[in-house]
Amino acid sequence: MIKSMTGYGTGSATMGDTQVSVEIKAVNSKFLDAKLYSPPEFHGLEMEIKKYLRQSISRGRVEVFLNYDGDSIDSGKKLMVDWALAEQYYKTYQSFKERFGIHQDPNLSMLTGAKEVITVSRKGADPEATWKKLSKGFDQALQSLDEMRREEGKALAIDLAGRCNLIREMTQKIAKLVPETIDAYREKLEERIGAIAPAELDQNRLNQEVCYFSDRCDVSEEITRLKSHIQQFLKFLEASDPVGRRLDFLLQEMNRETNTIGSKSSNAEVSHIVVDVKGELEKLREQVQNVE
Repeated sequence: MIKSMTGYGTGSATMGDTQVSVEIKAVNSKFLDAKLYSPPEFHGLEMEIKKYLRQSISRGRVEVFLNYDGDSIDSGKKLMVDWALAEQYYKTYQSFKERFGIHQDPNLSMLTGAKEVITVSRKGADPEATWKKLSKGFDQALQSLDEMRREEGKALAIDLAGRCNLIREMTQKIAKLVPETIDAYREKLEERIGAIAPAELDQNRLNQEVCYFSDRCDVSEEITRLKSHIQQFLKFLEASDPVGRRLDFLLQEMNRETNTIGSKSSNAEVSHIVVDVKGELEKLREQVQNVE
């Protein structure tokens, strides 16, 4: 069964004494576009996370949120003080004081705010070990996301199948109306000739004109292809692999055949049905944009 590209899933993982929550939000998009929103400690995992998502999701805009549920985990950051540089700053401040007669003594804020006196060092985290702990939360989030996308897919499939069957019924109506259109043309032509010059009515010539008209408005090939596309479309709705792009392509072909039928027809009722078919095709197209 098809899946929707829209969904939401959550999970959690334990890292030491801290719980990390994992949220995954997905909406429709032509291609897979994954974004990570997390504390700096997890920025190094972005490529690993995207690679992991590609195993389960083929397309869609996917946003991943990582957050602490409690206190921050040990980031490995440490403050480093360059005491030699601080002493140089202090002596330089004293020199300024003596040279320019400044009465203010160097204070703590002046020293701590001096450039490169205090720096932050960070011990490199082990991405593999971090990911191993986080992957459990991702599995939970992806599972709940997948369940929601499957449920959305079921609802989409029901709606898409209903509209496809409606188009098939309208196509069958068109197929029945085409012979009636030809018969009506013959009768109308005979009436016109009979009203103008009944003695000059030539059945052979009349048959030729009717045959020409029949060839010109023959839509049997278009109807056959349209029915075939509908059958394929319904078959794809039962597929377990991503079929959104294929459904979109079929809709383009169905729209092409419908336009050709409309351009060939001179029957007002057929024209009205064609308009209705195009309306249903547009609704199908809008819905297919949400299919993975």
